[in-house]
Amino acid sequence: MDNQYIDNRFKEELQGLEVNPPVETWLDISDALDKSTLAGRNYVVMRAAAAIAVFVVAAFSLWMILFEQSFQDDPIVQQAAPVSMDAVPSTGIPQTVNSEMLLADLSQPAAIGNYQANLPQPLPVFNSVLPHNIQSFPPGVPNSLPRRSLTSPDSHNLSGNFQPLTDNAVSDVQMYLKSEENKSFFSNLNLGAHFALQYNYRAFANQSTGSYRSIPFNSLESQIYTFSAGLNATLALSSTWAIQTGLHLNNMGQFVEGILAYQHPEHKSLYNQNQIVVTSFGGVTVYDNSHHFSDQSSHRVLDPDEYLDPKILDALKKTDEGLTQVFQFLEIPVVFRYKLIGHHVDLHLKGGMTASYLLNRDVYMGSSIFQSPIGQTQGLRQFNFSVTGGFAMQVPIGSRLYLNLEPTAQLFLNPMVQDGLNTGTVLPYSFSLQTGVSYRF
Repeated sequence: MDNQYIDNRFKEELQGLEVNPPVETWLDISDALDKSTLAGRNYVVMRAAAAIAVFVVAAFSLWMILFEQSFQDDPIVQQAAPVSMDAVPSTGIPQTVNSEMLLADLSQPAAIGNYQANLPQPLPVFNSVLPHNIQSFPPGVPNSLPRRSLTSPDSHNLSGNFQPLTDNAVSDVQMYLKSEENKSFFSNLNLGAHFALQYNYRAFANQSTGSYRSIPFNSLESQIYTFSAGLNATLALSSTWAIQTGLHLNNMGQFVEGILAYQHPEHKSLYNQNQIVVTSFGGVTVYDNSHHFSDQSSHRVLDPDEYLDPKILDALKKTDEGLTQVFQFLEIPVVFRYKLIGHHVDLHLKGGMTASYLLNRDVYMGSSIFQSPIGQTQGLRQFNFSVTGGFAMQVPIGSRLYLNLEPTAQLFLNPMVQDGLNTGTVLPYSFSLQTGVSYRF
C-alpha cells in the first residue's frame, strides 16, 4: 500500500511538468536516420554491382578462351591464316595463304579431293572465310549467280558436289556492281519535256539618238503571245541543290502597229525593189512587192526610189494592218535549282543563264503568224545571252512520273540589234508558264 501510495503521490505532484524536446533535436534525429538508411542502401547496391561485374568478366574470359581455342583448331583457318617460315615444314608452302590462293587451289579437281579428305566431320562454316559471301548479296543479283553457299545444298555432307566460284559467276558479280554504280548516278537524274505559252515584249535600255529618235516606238509597238518547247535534264547535286540544262525552241517578238498594207486589185507587182519598215529591232525588209505599205502614224516606211502613179494608189485596196516580228531561237540553258519545300509537292527556286542562237527572224502581215512570211528583220545578232529565273513545282502523278509547273521569266543581257542602226538599245524579255512532265530515275 505504501509503494502504491508513493507512486500515486509522485504522479499527482509531477503532473503538468512534462517538457517537450526542441524541434531541432527531432530534425537531427530524422537526418541521422535518413543517412543511415541511405548508406545501407548504397552498400547493398555496391555489393550487387560488384558481384555482377565479377560474373560478367569471368564469363567473358571463359568464352574468349574457348572461342580462341576452337578458332585455332579450325583446319581451314589454319590454312588461311598467315604463318611464319619457322613453323612451316619444307613442303613448298608459301609464307602466307590467302583466300584467293585457296580458291585457286580449290579450282583443281585433285586439290579438292585432297582437301576434302583432310577435313573433319562435319564441315565447318566455310562462308565466313571467303572474301565474298554470296549469301550476303542484296536482291537484284542476276539469276545466273547462285544465292547460296559455295557448297552443295547439303553443306554438312562431304559427299555433296563442291561448287567453286565459276568465271561466269564472277563476271555476273562485276556486272552487278558496275550496274549499281551507274544506278547511283542515274538515280539523281530527271528527264522531262515542257511546253509554254509566253508573253513577249522588249524594254529600252536607252532611246535612239540618231535619225530615228523622233519615232515613238513605245507607243507604236506592243507585246505578242508566242510559245516555247523543249527537253530538260536535271541532275541532283545534293538534297537541296540541282542543276538543269536542256535544248529549247523559243519564239519571241512584237507587234508593229500603224503599218497599212494595200494590194493591187489584180495582184500585180507594184515595185521592183523591196520596201523597208523601221522598227525598234531594226529594219524590216519586205519581200512582198505586190503590196504597198504605208505608215499612218509616223515615217517608218522607206519607199523605194521608184515612182508610183497616184492613180494606181487610188486603185489599191486595203488588205491588212500591222506587222508581226517573230524571232526564233535555239537555246541551251544552265539553271541552278534550290529546293524550298520537299514533302509531297516539291517547290524549287531556279535561276541561271541561257545561250541563244538565232534561227529565224521572219515578219508576218497582220497579227497572225500562221501564214507565209512577207519579209525578214535585218541587222540582228546571231548569238545572244539572257538570264532566266522563276519557280519550279513538281507534283507526283505516278511512281516516278511528275507534273511540272514552272513560272519563268527571261531577259536578254545584250541588245539583239547590232550597233550603228540608230534605233536605240532594246532588250527582249518574256514571261511564261512552262508545263510538262518529267521522269525521275
